[in-house]
Amino acid sequence: MSAQYLELKSYLAGIKRGPVADLPHLQDLLVDCWEDFEGAESNRMAAFKLSRIERAEWEPPVLTLYIERHGGTVLGSTRAELEAWEIDINARTAEANRTSYRQIEPRAKGKSVKEVAQELVQSILSGNQAPQLKWKSTTSVQVLASLVFPTPSGPRRTVGGRRSRLYGAVEEILRNEGWVYETRGLFVKKVDSPQSAG
Repeated sequence: MSAQYLELKSYLAGIKRGPVADLPHLQDLLVDCWEDFEGAESNRMAAFKLSRIERAEWEPPVLTLYIERHGGTVLGSTRAELEAWEIDINARTAEANRTSYRQIEPRAKGKSVKEVAQELVQSILSGNQAPQLKWKSTTSVQVLASLVFPTPSGPRRTVGGRRSRLYGAVEEILRNEGWVYETRGLFVKKVDSPQSAG
């Protein structure tokens, strides 16, 4: 049991129940003794991340901390997690019990994949040289989904899902026109081979 832990315990014993008013002081005390609590390092938590405490509530012997986590935003998410940590001062345990989310950036704009697919199919059937199409021959064309839904247009999963759905939607419409999907956005029109003279 460290002196820093005893200092935190003494501080909490001297304040009222409910929201903690002096968050900076509480943060400093917690950082100094965070490793004294069992479970403090779960969920990849670390003492330096306690600077993100947004509010704290004291209901002896439990101190509840609300902390914003940024793991998802690193992977391209537009939402941050808001974790609720329950610190049992007497048992010296720390546990993340509840998670909610906060929108920190505007969501990726919604696009109708089917509508985009229909426009691309019209260009394909007309033989147009649209920027999103790479013609290999008059009967072979590649749909460049990365130009339709570029990587910066949203989180990786969202963009990847839109590209996959785009290929599927284009394939569904083109199938009735005798085109088939081959690989990586490549569509080929199947031409009947001429019958050999008998």
